[in-house]
Amino acid sequence: MNAPAPSPFEGLRDPVDMASRHVAEHRALYYRWLREEAPVHRGRISVIPVWMLSRFEDCWNLLRDDRFVRDRRTATGKGRSPVPVPPTVRHLMESMIVADEPEHTRLRSLVQKAFTTSAIARLEGPIRESAHALLDTALGEGRVDLQQAYALPIPVRVISEMMGVSDEEAPRFRDGLRVLSEGLSGWSMVRTMLWDLPKLDRFVRGLIARKRTEPGDDVLSALIAAEEAGDRLSEDELVSMTFLLVIAGFETTVHLITNLVFELLRHPAELERLRADPALLDGAVEEGLRYCGPIHGTKPHYPLEDVELHGVRIPRGATVIPVLGAANRDPAMFDDPETFDVGRTPTRHLGFGRGIHYCLGAQLARMETRIALGVLLERCPDLSLAVPEADVRPAPMPFWHRYDALPVRLA
Repeated sequence: MNAPAPSPFEGLRDPVDMASRHVAEHRALYYRWLREEAPVHRGRISVIPVWMLSRFEDCWNLLRDDRFVRDRRTATGKGRSPVPVPPTVRHLMESMIVADEPEHTRLRSLVQKAFTTSAIARLEGPIRESAHALLDTALGEGRVDLQQAYALPIPVRVISEMMGVSDEEAPRFRDGLRVLSEGLSGWSMVRTMLWDLPKLDRFVRGLIARKRTEPGDDVLSALIAAEEAGDRLSEDELVSMTFLLVIAGFETTVHLITNLVFELLRHPAELERLRADPALLDGAVEEGLRYCGPIHGTKPHYPLEDVELHGVRIPRGATVIPVLGAANRDPAMFDDPETFDVGRTPTRHLGFGRGIHYCLGAQLARMETRIALGVLLERCPDLSLAVPEADVRPAPMPFWHRYDALPVRLA
């Protein structure tokens, strides 16, 4: 009698801890297990319990389901966070990204005035100029960390221009970006919460005060001036919105560029296909968002009532997160989803979410990534990894897919 075939999921750990390095390094296999064996899974983020949905249809529906809210207080009557946080950190937790209707519509209608198509289009020139200038320097070095030398400085310049940061303010602003990028996980989070974020809060308030008296042609000035039916953003709302724009408009783009370049280097046939046909650039960005996008989960949702799904009861007020990274590899939605295909069409992915919380900066992130990738491939025909592929290890950050560095040879 033949022995049963070994399980492809041997060695996976249940419940799934999204903060563990094991999950980060075996993400695709964990996502497959979740979709096939536990589409409604009670896992955790370190010690915090969380329910996870992993199939595309379930995630798609959750993001438009009126039975779920993002403000924990509405569902539980308790605070926004299950753990105490310092006052300054609340600005990261009280922006429109965690607001429900009608508050969300009020905030978004004000912010959208600063994100017109023409305002985004004006940034195309500076993005392209920045990409070329960075490569002028990096090409002289030969081997660089592409993330630090290229993927990061481009959105730093964009978000600085959007916020109207002066040359004198730029170093402090860059330090603040570093804090938001590197200090929100691990033991460094304690210093970030108690020291770095209060400093950044003071800097942002000072910047807002300057913009009130010296408005410019920038998004922050537009946010200060934005008005709808006599309503304006309060100072706390402006601070929260600034933090949100920095994280969404800067952090996401850094890692989208990095991840996409890494996947192209891991898939040389697709890289050559893209080089041969630059018209595929837009499709390559969309495939990057689906296959290796940086955001693998939304902010938590909380059911207003008990919800049953696939025979599992999710209790009212529980923390629920749609695992977008798993949904974007669902074979029920995508043909051959584990294949990286820069010519894939159509691509109805969840890389920017869905519904009222669909990413406000999606258009800008796409443009930055398309330009950064196009210029890099044009200027660096011999681009290659400078280390073995296995040495590029993903960071163990819950619901993020990102790398700490990407060492490459440019020439």
